Amino acid sequence: SAGVAAPPGATADGGRVVGPDGVAGAAEGADADAVTVKVYSDFLCPFCQLFEQTNGPVLADLRSAGDVV
Repeated sequence: SAGVAAPPGATADGGRVVGPDGVAGAAEGADADAVTVKVYSDFLCPFCQLFEQTNGPVLADLRSAGDVV
């Protein structure tokens, strides 16, 4: 991936930070000690879909509370 630029607002490894307000690329409002959660997902993978169905609501609640970014 040498020479490939990350999209605007992406982290150095190509991720997208999502803060408490749900806006990608901004973490304003998150707790100072918020934990960074990295999810690697394939939209065509049935196991990734199961992960999202099972854990998505919990991660969304933690994000809304400012506990994770």
